[in-house]
Amino acid sequence: MKSQQELSSIDQQIRDLCIQGAAKRAGTSTYILALVFSMYSTISTDFLQRYNPSITFWSNFWPRVVFCTTPFLFLALYMRHSQASAKFKLILWIASFSVIFHVVGWIHIWPMMMRHPEVVLFVDPANTFLYAMLYTIIAPPRSVLPYFILGPLFTNILPQLFILQRAGDHLIFNTLVTSSSSVIFTGILISQFADKFHQEFARLQIEKEALASRFLGPVLTQAIFKKEANPLQSIRCRGFVLSIDIRDSTNYQNQLGARWIEWYDDYLALVDEMANKCDGYIQKTIGDAHVINFGIMNYEKLCESCPDENQRLALVANSVFSFVRELFDRLEDLSKKHDFPEVIRVGAGLDKGWVYRGVKGGTNHAELDVNGDTVNCSNRLEEYSKALLKRQFPNSSILVASPFASDYPAPVPLEHISATELVVRNYQKIRWVSVYRREYAKTQPQTDSEMKKAS
Repeated sequence: MKSQQELSSIDQQIRDLCIQGAAKRAGTSTYILALVFSMYSTISTDFLQRYNPSITFWSNFWPRVVFCTTPFLFLALYMRHSQASAKFKLILWIASFSVIFHVVGWIHIWPMMMRHPEVVLFVDPANTFLYAMLYTIIAPPRSVLPYFILGPLFTNILPQLFILQRAGDHLIFNTLVTSSSSVIFTGILISQFADKFHQEFARLQIEKEALASRFLGPVLTQAIFKKEANPLQSIRCRGFVLSIDIRDSTNYQNQLGARWIEWYDDYLALVDEMANKCDGYIQKTIGDAHVINFGIMNYEKLCESCPDENQRLALVANSVFSFVRELFDRLEDLSKKHDFPEVIRVGAGLDKGWVYRGVKGGTNHAELDVNGDTVNCSNRLEEYSKALLKRQFPNSSILVASPFASDYPAPVPLEHISATELVVRNYQKIRWVSVYRREYAKTQPQTDSEMKKAS
């Protein structure tokens, strides 16, 4: 069951998507309006000359192009390229549409209506079409619907009614009142039905993205559903790779049975929570081992916010060590929660260097992957942590960082340990490593029979 906060968040996302969709439809409709009014400026001269023979093609054409077509084109470009919020753009759109439509009314049409009220009978069908487009195609959500009602009402409908009332033709006046009120009322109903449809569609989209995100991760989900292609591009960059493994997991699993599975589920959720909090990306999960990269999947965004590479890597280093520190601290609480006789420990290896990020695989299976010597080195350093746990830190969770990964100020205490006697496999040139450890209170371990009885 979703919490009230989660439901509120989903409802807000739905409202945001509906407003964004309405803003896109309004922007697209503006190009159509510019085209329609351009055509009207070329075909309406004969109609206008029936009531005012002095009107020429040019005197009808240029004002409509200048005061209608051109503003609509600028409005369309603004709607497409502006970084303003969707709600602001929608409100600005209906205000601009109302003003433009009002100005266009004074180009021959409204002055002519004062002498020939029947002109409105030729104009009203076109206006009805525009209102239908406003409410049906754009389908403004409820939060902006009042603007879409009041804008045309005060800038177009009421001025026409005032002109007809001054002209003294009550029959046409009543006809316009009836048709306008019917169109607006029907349009509002249609817009609400359309808005409900858009809400349901948005809800399905959010649910689909949420489900996909659990398996694909946030980066791939954004790339696929939001069409953000940058993370899928092959690049070479510098970043951090962290390998983590649970110590003695096989023994714990054999001894604790179902209790171990419950702890492990909570552990996976904890790693996911911490990686998301510290801007890490879980690249691989193999059994109880994780490979997590930092500063690689979000490389483009980091470059935008911090162009200097050394500063960027320093910020990423702070995130990595903060992740490890909080993970080590919370392992103790996690073990207490499940009433384990001792704290389950982890070992980790960290390296920094050049990596290749890109989509790897064939046509039937591909994945967004990170490759390079940095990945291999972090794995060997995680393996190296096993030996250090046995030799020097038996009751601790430890992180072993390469010299390259520890050349930035870290928010945790690091101690340098020689790697000349006990060398790192395949990386004998590493002469020393930096170790961060979290030692836990010693407890009297249960015997195998006691642990099986507890499970």
